[in-house]
Amino acid sequence: MQTQNATMSIEYARVLRAKRFLMQNPKTSFWGSLCQGKELIEDPTASTFWTDGKSFGFNPDYSASLSLAEIQGVLVHEIMHLTLLHHLRLKGRNPELYNVAGDYVINALVRDAGFTLPPGGLFDKRFANCTTEAIYNLLYTEQANKKQNHPSAPKQDQDEDQDQDQDDQDQASTPDEDQESDEDQDEDQDQDEDQDQDEDQDQDGAGT
Repeated sequence: MQTQNATMSIEYARVLRAKRFLMQNPKTSFWGSLCQGKELIEDPTASTFWTDGKSFGFNPDYSASLSLAEIQGVLVHEIMHLTLLHHLRLKGRNPELYNVAGDYVINALVRDAGFTLPPGGLFDKRFANCTTEAIYNLLYTEQANKKQNHPSAPKQDQDEDQDQDQDDQDQASTPDEDQESDEDQDEDQDQDEDQDQDEDQDQDGAGT
């Protein structure tokens, strides 16, 4: 990560320009005032943008894919997380899922305020006028129901292992069965030979 330096990168300059536009434009000065004082940090490890309350971090490759208007929208989006106190309202909830719930709320507010957001943002008419907590609870319930309706993969693998074990047992028992069959066949042959011998003796006795 790096902050502003003597050799300012092109993307750093673009994000800084978008931030200054928010502060200087009378129509967006309210949002710009919230961004004022926030340090800009290039963070190649980030996926998009982030804020920790003191700084705005951004992936330069991602910001390069955005227009200046979209960068402004993303900056307003990030500052809204702080304005709505999402970091204080988390209260032991799943942070990733809570962030998603917050994104549904914020994206609608940012769009309604006239800003442009990048394609692929989270929007859902179901969540109109809902709080972040209400959306979180619904998403949490939907995830729980989905897990119940789709058994986990390990259980399926266990069932397959049990079937394989049964097949192995069946295959292992086959030689014994073959041996028993051979023994039965030998026994039948012995009985036939004894019977033939008795008949020969009877015939010899009858001839005598």
